[in-house]
Amino acid sequence: MASELRVDRIIPVNGVPTGGGGGVIQTVYGSTNSEVTSSSSTYSDTGLTATITPISSSNKVLIMANIATALKQNATYFRVRVMRGSTEIAKIDDGTGYTNNSNFSTGGSISCHILDTPATNSATTYKLQFLSTSNGDVVKVQTNSATSTIILQEVSG
Repeated sequence: MASELRVDRIIPVNGVPTGGGGGVIQTVYGSTNSEVTSSSSTYSDTGLTATITPISSSNKVLIMANIATALKQNATYFRVRVMRGSTEIAKIDDGTGYTNNSNFSTGGSISCHILDTPATNSATTYKLQFLSTSNGDVVKVQTNSATSTIILQEVSG
């Protein structure tokens, strides 16, 4: 006969510090390697998305994302933003360090780490979007099937 132990929470021997929390409750992973191209100065979806259902509305969600990118030689910058549903929760600018690669200047990756307070215990979808700051200049993400990733962790509040 097998035994099973279930708990709602584990508290350290010395207790949780005042205002403490931070225990990881669940982790959700998402990825995409589908190339997306845009020349618009309005935000487009990168295809990178993940959904988490917090067990408590008082918990937080740690968002860790990495976007594989490339931008056209003429493009000065492109921007990435993090969305919770239809709400923008962070903007990330990228305009640094790229190398010339014939038709496109190859950028590295854009990473972000954001601690969000969604204040819900309903399914919550996070996604990343991007745009060209120079309307008409082409920008790409997941170039040549490079993989972009997102990790969501529910953290006790």
